[in-house]
Amino acid sequence: MHRSTFLFFTAFLAGRSPELAYATCDATDSSCHVTSEPERGKALLQHDAKTASVLTTNSAKEASATTNSLQSQKVCKGKTHEIGKKTSPFTAGYGAYYSKDETLPAWMGLRCENYCFNGWKPGKCAWPACNGCLRQKDGSATGCKIPKYVSGKKNVLLLMTDDLNVDVEGFEYGHAQAYTPNIKSLAESGTQFDYAFAVHPLCTPSRASFMTGILGIHSKNMFKDKYWDNPVLKKSRTWVEMFKLNGYYTVGTGKIGHNEKKDMFEVWGHDPNYGPVWRTNGAPKAHPKMTNPIAAWGSIDFSFGRFSTAKEFITDTDGTDISKSGWAYSHAGKLEPMCYNTDEDRDETPDEMNANFAIQQLDANDYMKHASWLMAVGIVRPHTPLHVDDKYFDHFPLDKVSLPDIDPTDNNDIHFKSVRGQTMHDDLVETYGYETGLKLAAQAYLASVMAADEQIGKVLDKLSEDETVEQNTIVVMTSDHGFHLGQKQVLWKNTVWDQGARIPLIIKHPDMQPNHVQFPVSLIDIFPTLMDLAELENKDTSLEEGSHELDGFSLKPLMKDPSYAGFPRAGAITIIPQDEWSYTNTKSRFKGNPLVFSMAVRMNKYRYIIANGGGEELYNNAEDHYEWKNLANTADMNDELLEVKKNAIAVLNDELREHGKDLNAETEPRTCDKALWVSCN
Repeated sequence: MHRSTFLFFTAFLAGRSPELAYATCDATDSSCHVTSEPERGKALLQHDAKTASVLTTNSAKEASATTNSLQSQKVCKGKTHEIGKKTSPFTAGYGAYYSKDETLPAWMGLRCENYCFNGWKPGKCAWPACNGCLRQKDGSATGCKIPKYVSGKKNVLLLMTDDLNVDVEGFEYGHAQAYTPNIKSLAESGTQFDYAFAVHPLCTPSRASFMTGILGIHSKNMFKDKYWDNPVLKKSRTWVEMFKLNGYYTVGTGKIGHNEKKDMFEVWGHDPNYGPVWRTNGAPKAHPKMTNPIAAWGSIDFSFGRFSTAKEFITDTDGTDISKSGWAYSHAGKLEPMCYNTDEDRDETPDEMNANFAIQQLDANDYMKHASWLMAVGIVRPHTPLHVDDKYFDHFPLDKVSLPDIDPTDNNDIHFKSVRGQTMHDDLVETYGYETGLKLAAQAYLASVMAADEQIGKVLDKLSEDETVEQNTIVVMTSDHGFHLGQKQVLWKNTVWDQGARIPLIIKHPDMQPNHVQFPVSLIDIFPTLMDLAELENKDTSLEEGSHELDGFSLKPLMKDPSYAGFPRAGAITIIPQDEWSYTNTKSRFKGNPLVFSMAVRMNKYRYIIANGGGEELYNNAEDHYEWKNLANTADMNDELLEVKKNAIAVLNDELREHGKDLNAETEPRTCDKALWVSCN
């Protein structure tokens, strides 16, 4: 595609129609064809970026004819359902701007000028915040602010998955049959953090702390509140805003911060979407092949199955009538029909949309070819529902699927209870039987992980097409938390154990050698790490008084030397969002008290847990990789393990002191007949 492709695209997203005065149109110039031949221009915009970049005029015509022929035979006409795609003005107060006496660079638009005559129309500059005029005809300033982007700095590409545990090739103690060649390749060329953990292993609070770099207990944003409305977090900049503050061009799509702060990204692709979900007569339901009691959980948790096996139930055959039965997109509780005929004849999945959007930006966004940029791409699988194509399921034949490493008696000595996860596990087993049920869950999860890996690979392949850009781009790949597939008799997330909190984390810096880091690190550390690796000059994360400093630490020293002994924190903390009433209700005597939560610290060899009921768990992870033997308060609890507990509580106290709490390792936690140990006198 030509440079003008993106210039039109930007204006198009902002709801404007650029006035382009071309006498003739190049065959692949979508911005030109939108004016002269709207349908062809639209088709070109949606055309595969890799193909479009190499097509000659003749081959483009041939490809167009072939595509039209194929499309005429299809039930689904290739709708991409571009939900939420938009551009935003450069956020006020961020970065520097051109003055009325400065000349704008030609690459910023078709005719950005300092002085404009009457009749100048929005869209000509292809900058959505203004029309490119810095002065009126009479010489007065227009008030238009056009940003000055930095250049020559390292770009950042962040790839965020959802509910992905370490069932990933190359990570120890994940599922042995996981197939993720693209993530594996990235890990082999970057720094793989073998033991990285979520702070709050539930989507909304995890991503709030990830975006802001601030623990949920410090902001009291532990549940489903929007972080940008939080009294503390709204006074602090996200890492996206920190890059904007330093003059970066920012692009995003998919599920990054669960839902995104308004105008945080300058170019935004698609809002978070959990589809494809199944709908029966317009109502969201579990996959139609599933039965109760597991199907009663609904369209998200824990629905799984192939697209193809639901075809016999589809009544919305062309994906146009949401009141009928069929597949659907799901965003913010709203459904939009998705057309499905076969795996080869269907609308795009949200993950495909997000990957394709990122590819298009890398291929045709002129700003990204001149300015330093940050692009975040959110992939929602393997978050439930686990619905993907046959080719992914077929890679894991059910009779060949291995059960995860599970001890059926593993929950006999635990104190943390996942009521939702255990109930869902029991319902799965009741529906399909123990072995078959867990194999079905594992198969669907592995298939969804493989599908996510494929989309990640597409984006990385596009990045690698331009060696200069690739060698100037930091790549980060991670997840918001882990997921249980029967371990501890749980089928869900939000647990204190490795299975619920451990995540893949890979950071590739083009100037650093590949490495493996064994030291336990946290999702909270990514924010300061990005600022450090990109060498941002302005590192003030505070927007106003009442903000909070970053709680994480840069991982750059560990990337340079995995044996680095000076990391400021001795372990990775996990704090479970639970007992919302006790923490948030004004009638609760423990409102705002972090001790109502179960907590864990993962250290080099051990994991120590305080359940909110007062029970303790201690595992020697160096020997007990799946945390099957709780050593706490047993005959094995020798002086060495007491010292481990003391060190773990010291890590917790570093955060709890901010709230006037300082646990005594010798006497706490206490136990009594109360539901919360903090109630014990």
